Amino acid sequence: GGGASRDDLKVREEAAEREYLKLARPLSQARRKAATTFGAEVTRTMQGLSMEGGRFEVSLQEGAPGVQGLEQCEYSVAAHPGESAASLRARSS
Repeated sequence: GGGASRDDLKVREEAAEREYLKLARPLSQARRKAATTFGAEVTRTMQGLSMEGGRFEVSLQEGAPGVQGLEQCEYSVAAHPGESAASLRARSS
């Protein structure tokens, strides 16, 4: 056979994972900062849309590394004061 050995493939896989994490970690940090800013901006905008006291939340849940990064993003909204924030996914179904 002319293919790479199992050991060679394992070494290449580990090197690719290290490179992925090296690039993904700073992206995750930037996403966390942007999520906070985005949630605050949407919440501020909601106040002028007859949704006074409403809020918009962005949460990042860590998950298995993949093409989307190191986390999954979830949007939640509470349209009025005293209302619990619920996932937009749940509200829209």
